[in-house]
Amino acid sequence: MVLAFYAAEEGVLNMDSDSEIEDAISNVDPNESDFLSSGDEYQPSPESDSDNSDQGRPTKPKKRKRTPKRRKDRCTFIDSEDDDVPLARIRDILKRGENAQLDDDVYQAMEEPMWVRDMPLAMFDTDFTGELEAPLKTMKTPFEFFKEIITDEMLDRVETESNNYAMIKTGKELKSTRKEIETFIGLYLRMGLMKAHCTRAYWAQKTRYPPVADWMTRNRFELIARTLHFTDNNQPDDNNRVWKIQPWLTSLQGNLGKLCPTETQSVDEIMIAFKGRCKVKQYIRNKPHKWGIKMWARCSKDGVLHQFEVYQGAKSEHNNSHLGMAGNVVMDMTSLLQEGKSYKIFADNLFSSINLVKSLRERGMHYVGTVRENRLKGCSLRPEKDMRKEPRGAMDSCLDVDSNILAVRWYDNKKVDVVSSYVGTEPVTKVTRFDRKAKKMIEVPCPAVVVTYNQNMGGVDLLDSLTALYKAKTKTRRWYLYIFYHTINMAVVTSWLRYRRQCHLLKVPHKKLSDFQADIADSLVNCMRKPGRPSLEASRPLTQASTPRAASFYPPTADVRLDMFAHMPQYGDRQWCKHPNCKQKTFIFCSKCKAHLCINKDRNCFEDYHINKHI
Repeated sequence: MVLAFYAAEEGVLNMDSDSEIEDAISNVDPNESDFLSSGDEYQPSPESDSDNSDQGRPTKPKKRKRTPKRRKDRCTFIDSEDDDVPLARIRDILKRGENAQLDDDVYQAMEEPMWVRDMPLAMFDTDFTGELEAPLKTMKTPFEFFKEIITDEMLDRVETESNNYAMIKTGKELKSTRKEIETFIGLYLRMGLMKAHCTRAYWAQKTRYPPVADWMTRNRFELIARTLHFTDNNQPDDNNRVWKIQPWLTSLQGNLGKLCPTETQSVDEIMIAFKGRCKVKQYIRNKPHKWGIKMWARCSKDGVLHQFEVYQGAKSEHNNSHLGMAGNVVMDMTSLLQEGKSYKIFADNLFSSINLVKSLRERGMHYVGTVRENRLKGCSLRPEKDMRKEPRGAMDSCLDVDSNILAVRWYDNKKVDVVSSYVGTEPVTKVTRFDRKAKKMIEVPCPAVVVTYNQNMGGVDLLDSLTALYKAKTKTRRWYLYIFYHTINMAVVTSWLRYRRQCHLLKVPHKKLSDFQADIADSLVNCMRKPGRPSLEASRPLTQASTPRAASFYPPTADVRLDMFAHMPQYGDRQWCKHPNCKQKTFIFCSKCKAHLCINKDRNCFEDYHINKHI
């Protein structure tokens, strides 16, 4: 009778409705069944007492034995007895097709990875098949690298919107031109090379800096900074919190997307320091700049920026995604990469998850990244307290045999969990660490997946650190100008990194970042500019030396020297010719380059100096 009751409860009996089951149960003799209790506890009938029990002693109800809950961190192996749902049942459902209705327990069991301990990663073809940047036939100038990212079309729009905004705000025409916007950016880059306590110090009498003050007045510089604009205020976008600078960001992203990416790409976050009022302002406790505007970025191993996005909060279309907010960031940041080319993506534990690795694999990309322990579904790696008892460098690994994803735990001074889809633990190499107890350097075994992660993850951090080296200090209440200035510095650093990459391919020495930025600033200020007296020529020291020293000659950049604009010969003092192949003196000098050059019947150094690219 007991078997009949359980069969009816499990639905094994062939009954058409619940009423038939109730009728079957009602026909059971209550004296023959000990299980028809409304509560969860077992209450035996008087006839079911055993002969050994005392008749006068009251019997205590026995509690039903409950099935222990399955631990979430239990490691799942390939055995049907270990699974909540047998493998045969899952196989039969899969044979029925995609339209088969899956129970919750079946769906959960299918989503749960099947982890096997100490099993190596299955090796397959992961060779990169994408295009790499080819060496240039002729090296470009720093200004040419920069103009590939900050184009004339972008500056033309800034000029138009700034003039319109100035008319609305002040009621007067700004009369700004693209050349003046270039000069403004060039002076900003020069300020980053020679930092002052405030912007007005570059024009002050005691702290005047001629490379800035000689090319634009203080009032004009501040007026352009106040009226700098990137879009029409009469056409706001309520769905975009950064709509005031979105056209500039869209154009910049389009130019960065044209750059040839390398095989390894890293995704990380960038903080733009800002404490004013802003809807997209973030607070991150462990960052050097805790308050600021957060950006997502994707960079190559050497720091070249390829894609970025200003964080505006979790997107509504991603709220129900199985990847989560951070996982969708990686998918968005890799959307411009060609699928099926075996790009290697690296990210930290903010982004990593098993579902993210699977989604990237569907695009033909591989992934390596640190991961949080609660995102490893059902993977039970050895606990940290047990690994702490072993020598430094202990490791453990589990493999998801269904998706060929490896999870590795390595203990250095604390544990670190790494998930990988193409790099395993072998070969194990030695890394140098400092032992505090022994007070000396020791060698620690390190798995290959950790070494690969450390070698390729720092692209965004490298870009961020180089951007902060020569960044001018500006103060304004308009949050979008902080983004604008930061993008200018990122464009300079990205141009320098691409220039350094080409120098490495051509096996020629490269300039330092400070010299590279100075060349860009000089080209922005002087290129396509008519020569003329500086605006603040009268602001000179009141006293001068009785025998003044001749001014040093600073050669112009190649972009200024070869722009074929406003280079006029003039007559001056007799000095040595600045052409490298000439050893004569001359009275003739260029009014724009300020270089003395020969012009006579035997030679024309003036013409060759302004058309020869190899000088």
